[in-house]
Amino acid sequence: MSSAEEGARTRNGMRWRTDDLLDAAVLVFGESGYHGATMNAITQRSTATKATYYSRFGSKDDLYTACLHREAERMRVHLVTAYESADVLSVSEQLEGDMLAFFHHAATNPAGFMLLFGPEAAGPAARIRQTLLDTIRDEVARRVRRTLDARHPHASASADMIAAMIIGVAVHGTYQAVVVERTSPERAGAMASSFVIAALRNMEPGAIVYTTGSTAIE
Repeated sequence: MSSAEEGARTRNGMRWRTDDLLDAAVLVFGESGYHGATMNAITQRSTATKATYYSRFGSKDDLYTACLHREAERMRVHLVTAYESADVLSVSEQLEGDMLAFFHHAATNPAGFMLLFGPEAAGPAARIRQTLLDTIRDEVARRVRRTLDARHPHASASADMIAAMIIGVAVHGTYQAVVVERTSPERAGAMASSFVIAALRNMEPGAIVYTTGSTAIE
């Protein structure tokens, strides 16, 4: 057996699951950021050896990127599932469900949320975060566009911008509520959805890009 293979095993001879290794790394990266995290801190959190991590992921950079990809995919699946389940609801109920899904995911996985949306803005974090946000924006815009097409056919050109604004409220509102103030995700999500719904309903006429017809969303 090679030293790499041996390193991929626990001290009692059982192999570590990749998700278990990533769980510990996400906690440390989420708490300390990439530059503040060390392989010593990660191995202490998981009790796996450095050899285990290096044999499985190759380097600290590769481990960090693997953590980002996993957390981005988990959030994407969670949110898209919530969006799809809310498709049959009214636009107000959809927005409320969307916000609650976002806030709940962050509250139950704060380290993963910080890994994706914390102060680290360079390297793979920025790219992976933007890819995730683009995917979420496209999904929200799809539903916004469908809603606009049904009520205001000439206003759907604003769907992407409206979706981006909704996501901005979700990301920054979640950071303030969950990370800074540690507010209940239910209360914070309800407040965020109420804010967005009120903003959409009370936009000044002509504020939405359209060619003809009303811009009000009811």
